[in-house]
Formats: sequence, structure tokens, C-alpha cells
Amino acid sequence: MEITQNLLMSLGFVKDSSTRYHYKAFAGTHDEQAGVFFFDGFRFGVAFEHDMRFLLNLIDYEQ
Repeated sequence: MEITQNLLMSLGFVKDSSTRYHYKAFAGTHDEQAGVFFFDGFRFGVAFEHDMRFLLNLIDYEQ
């Protein structure tokens, strides 16, 4: 499943502008046409829901 605005919102992202979203201390840009989310500072885009959920689990992980 591609990354959509509805998916981002359901995962807890907060919309900042038309393409900018924040999740906790992380921000990025959503390319709706490609269905990809790019976190600031990362070289790769997230194109699949399972990859996004994995990254959010890493962000939320507490030791």
C-alpha cells in the first residue's frame, strides 16, 4: 500500500502545510503523486505502509 495523506494522519502525523508533516520530533515531505514520504535528513523515501510502520516503531521505541 502506498503512502497516502489518510494513512499519515491515521498513524499520528500532523499536517504542517500542503505537503509537510510532523511526527513527534521528525518532519518530512509527502509526494502524493508518487505515494512516497521523505523524512528530512534521510536519503531514501518511504513508499510502503509496512516500512512506515517499522520506522515509526523505531521512533517510538523506548529502552
